[in-house]
Amino acid sequence: MTRMVFIYIFLAFFSCKDKEVSKVNNVVHVEDTKYYSPNNEEYTTKIGLINDPDGYTNVRLKPDSESLVVGTISKNEYFFYTISNSNWYSVKTLKGLKGYVHKSRINNANNNKQICATINSIDPSDSSYDKDTIVNINSLNKKTPFLIKELIYPRLNQQEKSDNTILFSEEDIKIEISKNEFNLDDYNVVNDGGNLSVKTKEGDGVYGGYANPKYIIQSIVITLYKEVFNISSKEFYNLLDPSFEKVIVYKKSNKQIIISMTGADNNASENYNVLFVLDKGELLKKYVYLGF
Repeated sequence: MTRMVFIYIFLAFFSCKDKEVSKVNNVVHVEDTKYYSPNNEEYTTKIGLINDPDGYTNVRLKPDSESLVVGTISKNEYFFYTISNSNWYSVKTLKGLKGYVHKSRINNANNNKQICATINSIDPSDSSYDKDTIVNINSLNKKTPFLIKELIYPRLNQQEKSDNTILFSEEDIKIEISKNEFNLDDYNVVNDGGNLSVKTKEGDGVYGGYANPKYIIQSIVITLYKEVFNISSKEFYNLLDPSFEKVIVYKKSNKQIIISMTGADNNASENYNVLFVLDKGELLKKYVYLGF
């Protein structure tokens, strides 16, 4: 009998663990209120870590403390979450567990060097295909064993597009990208194993250089809350034949913007993708990778 009472008390504590929110300190109050839309209860995807003295927290099937526990999230385990008007936020772990966690159990772990992305592995030993994950931008390089398919953030609306200019804007944020005709005098042509290829004046390789390029990026201008920033031309000098058909501008936060572009779309062997990650107008990372 004593044993049964002990088990009952233990289970009651476990099921009510996320009710005791008054004992939790250091609750993170997310300030990205500009994401809220009256037609959508969710704001945007964020990166979280649990805030629980027990070292884990329960994930519920529904946004209710009486709902079934479908799993747990452990200390130092990153996960996705979206904030809402209720006290419960929807979560998704990197292992695919989905459910709800009380907002008092979540710390915002976003920083300017982490991005939420859907990736496709190019490692033969990885049998998984598309999956959502968290990527540190400093880890992205030519040896990265996956392709970034898209980022998990809201997209800025495209307002205008002409042959040479494309404009994205939303409230106090504006991104304008312009391109100009390719001028061979600004580059060098070299014989690369019997093939003529374009290189920079400094002798560096370019992307899209074998495809008889017609255009180059002329400028990328970012306006954040009336402050104007320009990405230096040296960051896109080696990106030839940029395409305006697949430009996406992601809004990670009110101060962090990520521009995704492609180039040399008409040549499969030359096709490339590029990400410009900007924080407060400063370029944190330029990442170029070959197309699919």
